[in-house]
Amino acid sequence: MSAKFSSRPFHTRYYATVTMREHSRSGAAASETGAVRAAVVRVFVQEYEKAVIIDRRTGAVIYTVKRTTTGVKLSYGNDKGLDA
Repeated sequence: MSAKFSSRPFHTRYYATVTMREHSRSGAAASETGAVRAAVVRVFVQEYEKAVIIDRRTGAVIYTVKRTTTGVKLSYGNDKGLDA
């Protein structure tokens, strides 16, 4: 089955540290809401430092979730701007 026709079109990459280049784990979700919820929970409970949610249909980074000193930050696109 092609990624274009996946029943889980939202792909999440989890990073153990914010500066890591290679992801530690990946996940998939059927909805944008489900992907954001899972990423925020995993970052909030300190399982991972950062998560990047990607739309498999377009290949674009749609959200970045990072742990900061004051809590969890959810940003649109990647943390350097909207381009992947």
